[in-house]
Amino acid sequence: MNANPGPDGFIDLRTLREQVRAATAAEVEEFCALPAIVVGDAPLARSVSTGKIDTPSRELPVGKPVPPRRRGATGRQGRLAILAKRQKNPFADMVSLGRAINNDIVLALPSVSKMHGYFRKGAEGWTFTDPRSKNGTFVNGERLAQGAARPLADGDVLQFGNDVLATFVSPERLHSRLVDGTFEDAIPPDLPGASGRPPLDPQKDTFIIE
Repeated sequence: MNANPGPDGFIDLRTLREQVRAATAAEVEEFCALPAIVVGDAPLARSVSTGKIDTPSRELPVGKPVPPRRRGATGRQGRLAILAKRQKNPFADMVSLGRAINNDIVLALPSVSKMHGYFRKGAEGWTFTDPRSKNGTFVNGERLAQGAARPLADGDVLQFGNDVLATFVSPERLHSRLVDGTFEDAIPPDLPGASGRPPLDPQKDTFIIE
C-alpha cells in the first residue's frame, strides 16, 4: 500500500479506502500492524512548513471536557494517523503528538501544546501520557493526571485541549474497518468552535511553547 501520510502524520480516509481496495491482503495486514487515531472534520494542519514556533500555546478555560457538536453521519469525512515513529524524530519508544512540527503526529491548533503528550506501547498494551500540556487531555470525558500513563482500549475517545477529538483504533479493529469500509462510527464529532477556526501556520501565526 502506498499510504503515505501528510506532513502532519494524517491520511484522508477516502484516499485510504481507495488504496485498500487496490492493495493485496498482505499489504493491508502490514499496514494494520500498529493502532491508529481517527479524527473528524475539525481544521487540522493540512500542510506544515519548517518555520519556528517560538511563542506559547493559547491557554483556554478547559476545566472539563467540551461537549461535542452533534452531526449526522451522512457525508462525514475523517483522517487517520498510524501510531508510528517518523524517521529522525527523538524518543524512539514514544509516538509524540502536539503542535510543533517535529512531533510524530502534528495538531497545529491553538489549544494544543507544543508537545502535548505521547503514545507508548508497554507490556499491557498502548497508553497515552500528558506530561504537562497547558489545556489538558481527556479520555472518555475524564481529565488525565499530568504524567500518568492512561491505558487505551479500542473506541476510547481522546480530547486534546479545546480543539479536537480523536478515536483510538486497535490494530485488530483497524484491519476489519479498512477491509469492511466501516469507519463511519469511529469518526468523532467536531468540538464546538473548532471547525470555524482556521489551522495555525508556523510561519505566520503566534503560538505558545511550553
